[in-house]
Amino acid sequence: MICLAFVLYNVEERFLDEFIESVNSQTYSNFDLFVLAESNANGLHKLKNLNKNIIDIKSELITSPVNNRNVLIQSLRKSKYDYVVFADIDDIMSPNRVESSLNALKKGYNVVYNDLIRFHNKEDIDFEPLWGSRLDRINLPNYEYNVLGLGNTAIRTSVLEGLNYRINSKVFDWSFFLNLSSIVELNVSLIDGYTYYRVHRNSLLNNLSDQEKLFQLNLEVLEDIVDGDDKKVELNRLNKLKKVNKLKYVDDGFWFEKV
Repeated sequence: MICLAFVLYNVEERFLDEFIESVNSQTYSNFDLFVLAESNANGLHKLKNLNKNIIDIKSELITSPVNNRNVLIQSLRKSKYDYVVFADIDDIMSPNRVESSLNALKKGYNVVYNDLIRFHNKEDIDFEPLWGSRLDRINLPNYEYNVLGLGNTAIRTSVLEGLNYRINSKVFDWSFFLNLSSIVELNVSLIDGYTYYRVHRNSLLNNLSDQEKLFQLNLEVLEDIVDGDDKKVELNRLNKLKKVNKLKYVDDGFWFEKV
């Protein structure tokens, strides 16, 4: 069984409408919606107009995007689904995204991901992949690239089995996949299909320019990760880069690449 999992929060109505349209346009349609609905969220009635089984997870204790994601992940960990495709309701999915994800997961991969295409308004989509050929040289997940997010990935639910603790980092997605890699071997594959990633001016990763802030953000992610040799190596490397003033990044949407 497969579900499309996301947090339902208050967004502009047209954003939700465009997301729902992309859900309805998927070439593979036999999936449920696994929805964590914020207590004050509008729009659930629109999702119910889709011909989908909806698993509606509610929590009155949700107070932040980090809490939202923690509740979503732990609810999925206890669910009946074999496969989960993640999404974000202010983004749009290419029509083949669910089908491509499912095909790759059935081949034995336990994490799959797709490239992003940035846009703000639907009419502004330029169809230029964010990462393109750079993805060919990356072994994921690792501490160098923040590529795996809850808007462009799908997983075998079995990888969540040992993840029974809370993630605190504001860069939740990066911490989430690094933590997964510390408790289970991840077999990751790039797939066909795209997530059209809506860029907002207040996006955390779109407003990083100060070296000290970048360093602190990395430390925050590292504090979230289960202790291990890789974490120690990265912490030493990070401190050395800061000491010689060579900590620079490409901060482009989800992209978070040390150069």
